[in-house]
Amino acid sequence: MVSDNTNEKPKQDTEQVPLTFAQNTWKKVIRFVINSLGLLILRAILGALPMLKNAPAFGDSLMSPLVLACAIVDTVLLLVVLDFGITLARDIQNKYEHIPEFKKLISLATIVLVLLFAYKVYKLPTACLVVQPTDLINLSQSGTPTAFGDFIRMWSQTLSQMNATAIQNASGDALVSYQQLAVAVLQRPPSIYGWTFLILIALPTVGIVTLISRHLETFSELLSHTGASLVTSARSSGTPSRANVRSEGQRGAAAGESMSTREVMEKLTRLKSLCDSGIISKEDFENQKTRVLRRPISNSKPTEPGDFQKLKSLLDSGALSEEEYRAYKEHLLELI
Repeated sequence: MVSDNTNEKPKQDTEQVPLTFAQNTWKKVIRFVINSLGLLILRAILGALPMLKNAPAFGDSLMSPLVLACAIVDTVLLLVVLDFGITLARDIQNKYEHIPEFKKLISLATIVLVLLFAYKVYKLPTACLVVQPTDLINLSQSGTPTAFGDFIRMWSQTLSQMNATAIQNASGDALVSYQQLAVAVLQRPPSIYGWTFLILIALPTVGIVTLISRHLETFSELLSHTGASLVTSARSSGTPSRANVRSEGQRGAAAGESMSTREVMEKLTRLKSLCDSGIISKEDFENQKTRVLRRPISNSKPTEPGDFQKLKSLLDSGALSEEEYRAYKEHLLELI
C-alpha cells in the first residue's frame, strides 16, 4: 500500500493546468519573437563574415554567396511569420466559432504581410539572377543612363569603364555596387517585378475588404471586446463552493455594491445571453460571473417560487455549475 501512495503522488504533481487563450497566445507570441530575433541575428552574423562578404559572384551572374545566404535566412523568416499567422488564425477561430470566416481573414492578412516583406527582401536576389553583367555593359554602351535618375547619373563614369572582366572579378564593396545597379535596372519601367508583387498583394487584399464589408458589424463587436478579453482572461477565475457562498460575497464587498439573489440571477441571465449570441466570449462570461458571485448578497427580500425556476434555468443553460446551483439553492431555502 505504501508503494501505491508514493506512485500516485508524482502523477498528481506532474498534472498541468490547461492554459487559457490569452496565456497560450502570449506563449506563441514570445516563441515567435525569439525565433525571429534568432534569424535576424544569424543574418547579421552572415553579413559580417569576411569569407562571405568578400566572396565573388557565381560564374557569369551577379549572385554572390552572401546574397544567397541572406535570401535563405529571409525565406525561413517569412515561413516563420506565415506559420505564426496561420496558427494564430486557427486558435482564434476555435475561440470564436460563431464567426466562420475569421480564420480566413487573419490568414489573408498574414499573406499580405508576408508578400510585403517578400517584395523587399527578394528584390536584390531577383536582380542578381535576372540582370546579367551583359545588361550592365549594354547599359553603358546605350548612352541612356540618365533615364534611370540621379542614382544612375552617379554611375556614368563607372559605366563607361565597365567590362565583363571587371564585373566577374569584382568582390566586396565593388560587387555590392554592381548589385545595387542591377536592382535599379530591375525596377526600370516597365517593372515586371513590381507589377508581379502588386498583383499578388492585391488579390488577398480584395478578399480582406470583401470579408470585412460582409461581416462589418460582427467584427466591430468583436474588436470592442478583444482587448478586455486578453487582459482579464489571464487571471484565474475561482468557483465559489457551497460552504462559502456568503463568505465569498462578504470578501468581495470591495468589488461592488450588494445585490439581491434575484438581481444576481437576472445579471447572470443577461451575461449568458450575450455569451450565447457571441457578443462576449466564454472567458469574458466566466470572469464577469465570478465578479457577480463574489458580490455581497442582501437578504432583504424573501424567496419566491419563481426564484427557484430562474435558478434551475441557469443550471440548464450552463450559466451555473452543479456546485454553484446547489450553493445558491440552499441560500434560497434559508430565505423562505
